[in-house]
Formats: sequence, structure tokens, C-alpha cells
Amino acid sequence: MSTTTQPRPELTPQWRLAVRLRDELESKRCRCLKKKVAGQTFCKACYYALPEQMQKDLYKKIMAGYEEAYQAAVDFLTEQKRKGRR
Repeated sequence: MSTTTQPRPELTPQWRLAVRLRDELESKRCRCLKKKVAGQTFCKACYYALPEQMQKDLYKKIMAGYEEAYQAAVDFLTEQKRKGRR
């Protein structure tokens, strides 16, 4: 029986993003550096600063719309901070 190992295939950019987002979900720090619950995208303050539809969109699965929902939420929070609303 041969035990040769196959080279690991290169991850596509989409897979690399999905892995990064999964790691961020598993962390206990929000992007704003406050504590958050592992498995949640943002801390409570950031999450509740989002419009209701954006909150709902964050329940999409990775590789099935979550990436876009996450980026839209990050863009929204960044803009709110820039305007001094957060």
C-alpha cells in the first residue's frame, strides 16, 4: 500500500475569505475590539447599531450570502463611525 501524499490544492479566494470569516465568528473579540460571544458576528453594540434587515442577513450561511451580508454590515458600521454616530 502506497502512502504518497497528494499536494494540497490551492484555496480559492472565496475559500480563503470563508475561512477568515469562520475564524472571526469563532473569536471572542468584535471588530471594534469589544468582547463578543463566539459564534456571533459582532458585539451587541455593533449588532444593534445595524438596520434590522442587515441583522437578519447575518444569519445567512458562509458561502451562501454571509460574506456579502458581513461586508455590508462592516461598511455600514465604518460609515457610522466616520460620521461620529458610533
